[in-house]
Amino acid sequence: MRKFFPAIVLMLTLALPLGAGESSRSASCLPLHSLSPKKLAFQAGESLDFVFHYNWGIINADVARGSFTADSSRLKKKDVFLVRMFGRTAKFYDAFFKVREDFHSWFTCDGLVPMRFTRDTREGGYYCLNEYAFVHGANPHIAATIENSNLPQKSMEIPLGDCTFDPLTLLYLARNVDMSRVKPDVKIPMTFAIDDEVFNIYFVFKGKDTCKLPGIGTVGTLKFAIKVVAGEMFGDASEDLFMWFSDDEGKVPVYLEAPLKIGKVTGRLEKYSGLKYPLNLK
Repeated sequence: MRKFFPAIVLMLTLALPLGAGESSRSASCLPLHSLSPKKLAFQAGESLDFVFHYNWGIINADVARGSFTADSSRLKKKDVFLVRMFGRTAKFYDAFFKVREDFHSWFTCDGLVPMRFTRDTREGGYYCLNEYAFVHGANPHIAATIENSNLPQKSMEIPLGDCTFDPLTLLYLARNVDMSRVKPDVKIPMTFAIDDEVFNIYFVFKGKDTCKLPGIGTVGTLKFAIKVVAGEMFGDASEDLFMWFSDDEGKVPVYLEAPLKIGKVTGRLEKYSGLKYPLNLK
């Protein structure tokens, strides 16, 4: 159970298409639209709220909520976005297994270059803390401080490749992907770092679709199959995780469907505000 709730809250950040910007550090990734501030797919003040639903046997209920907010800030004399992801179990399930996930990411407004990332996870009696400082230049790496209930605090260097990001920077970078340059059914790799590990997975564009969202309406979407690695959180490696993004300039994540080792989780956009571009409502 300690891995279940973090899995459904993290789905939106771990299962996203990776693209490349105009900067040299992203040259080997999938091409994106311009990453200049005026042309980005999002803006400061955007807020997205999600509901996560779990189905297994007689259990068929909304079990957790997650929110993403983007604000403007300053870090090391640079204009940056400060993005926060906060996830929590629904009040009813707090009595059985209380979870709070609090992620923060700082990345530049021009180019979306990651600069800092923090994670504060509380799951029942378990906790996990991450503190990343992204070091760019001749010796690129992530200066990381990691600690959890089973591991005393340690400092380490994590390799920083051209296409390695923290989960939140990856999410907001991916929303700027140039779909005219993405071919259906072609595997696109991506890499993200979390805790003391670097993960490599890939996605496949499956075409256009629609999603009906309660309280919002029918949204025109882009559907992706996400190839995941079987492990503690996910089920059979042959099963895909599916994500739907709005088919518009904002490419807002609106729905997900994922197999777990036990049962299946879905997530849906429940509420939004501050979008830079209108949602593609049918």
